[in-house]
Amino acid sequence: MDRCARERDVDPRTLRNWLIGQLLFVVDVANRSRLTDGSTDWVEACARLPIEDIVSVGDIHERSYLYIWLRETLGRLIPPPPRRDVLALAEAYLAEHYTDPGLRLATVAEAVNASPFYISHLFAEERRTTFLRHLTGLRLQHARRLLTTSPLPVDVVAARTGYPSAKALRGAFRRHVGCSPTEYRRAGLRPGS
Repeated sequence: MDRCARERDVDPRTLRNWLIGQLLFVVDVANRSRLTDGSTDWVEACARLPIEDIVSVGDIHERSYLYIWLRETLGRLIPPPPRRDVLALAEAYLAEHYTDPGLRLATVAEAVNASPFYISHLFAEERRTTFLRHLTGLRLQHARRLLTTSPLPVDVVAARTGYPSAKALRGAFRRHVGCSPTEYRRAGLRPGS
């Protein structure tokens, strides 16, 4: 930018090429990405930018404005990163770790690099449930399957489904299924029932 300010009678093509070179240097150092068309020909992509966009960098006198200019210019050249589906990542993490009795919303949030508030919001908006209800559903589904397909004692079923004790499993079963695990097993109900 300083060089642009000092050069008074520079041919616009030379100035454009110099600015493109600087832009390419920034891109190469900061982001080794492909362009929206899948190529890596930055010179060609920058040459397609309107001269006004490139020359306007000479009017920038503060770093914050330069950052905004670079972000906008590069945003036209580089495709946006794929949207992370935080809810899908959280659900996958829960499906793999629901048997951990210490599993908490904060643990899942840390694992998927999102805030606990955001994950709670996604469960409410997208699934019309809460994080805890989803986790409880996974645990009870597994518990119901074990109760109907194995002779395991209730305390073992509790331990294998993420409950710290048989008492905790019984409480969850009464609240959500309407009977005790033993009654459920005796009735011979199937997990889909």
